Amino acid sequence: MSQAQHLRLGIIGAGIAANDLHVPAIEKLQDKIRISAVCNRSPEKARRLAARADRLYGQETPWFTDYTELLAREDVDAVAVLLPVDLNYRVTRSAVEAGKHVLVEKPLAANLEEGRKMLKLEEDHPELVMMVAENFRYRRVYREAAGMLKSGAIGEIQHIRWDFIMQMLPETNKYARTSWRTGHSFAGGFVTDGGVHVISAMRDLFGDLSISAAEVWSTNPEIGKMDALLAQFTSSGREGISPARGTLHINYSVNGLKGMRAVIMGTRGSMIIDDVDISILKNSESMPDESLSEHRHFPDDKGYRGEYEDFLSAISGTAAPVSSITQGYKDLETILGAIELAGGGS
Repeated sequence: MSQAQHLRLGIIGAGIAANDLHVPAIEKLQDKIRISAVCNRSPEKARRLAARADRLYGQETPWFTDYTELLAREDVDAVAVLLPVDLNYRVTRSAVEAGKHVLVEKPLAANLEEGRKMLKLEEDHPELVMMVAENFRYRRVYREAAGMLKSGAIGEIQHIRWDFIMQMLPETNKYARTSWRTGHSFAGGFVTDGGVHVISAMRDLFGDLSISAAEVWSTNPEIGKMDALLAQFTSSGREGISPARGTLHINYSVNGLKGMRAVIMGTRGSMIIDDVDISILKNSESMPDESLSEHRHFPDDKGYRGEYEDFLSAISGTAAPVSSITQGYKDLETILGAIELAGGGS
């Protein structure tokens, strides 16, 4: 940390994730984090992001097209690696070898082999904080849902149905125009890219997942070899939350419906998690065919500020990071295991 107690952060990658997701969160924490350098292989993108940092801090921010030059700087305490997934391991390894703390975008790695190498980096460098930028681990709605489930709000869980659906078209969605996603430079393409979000939330709520059956398919080949996954699972349970069976549906080619929606059916009621809203439905004893509903709203910024606050806490030694490399590996292992079981692992 700098003498002024700012975390001096280097940003490697100036694409969609940096501009739309990470920098807005950093701007909310500008009294604690200072962007001290920027890197992107495109000079124009690097220059544009550096100019944004200039306006934020009122001073010139150096930018580079070679990340090794950024890593060599003494005024960089930590880096955010916001690159195509197939570059995560290579750049993270260079960063920890340069003595920098690392926050790396999800999915953790391009495949499980590189994921295991990331685990080894974490093991070999205990003096450094290594985190995965899995923002769903910091979303308020899932923390609140966990508390409600543990309190017995719907009794023992009987079944879970979790849907993550949208229509992703290249002409209307900039993520669908990223060739490293549509071209599968990492295993699973969009199914993995979004799937680790879902898996992280599910594992935090229900414990580890064991996939017993799965199917993948493609509706729109423009966005990759597969754009949908249907899986059947059992959960291990967590303290205060019972094991359960369930289904997971991820689909990027749904017309007319969009969103993340979980339906959790229990012995004393059902819970619906719909983005930032939680509803509890229960049958009335006097009118068993009618449902009584309790509704609560938990707005958030999708958890991006929370992951940087956790990064700061971990670096200061306050607590171990919630979204560790180990957790990111388990998320990746789960979604890739489902894809492999479905015959789409190649």
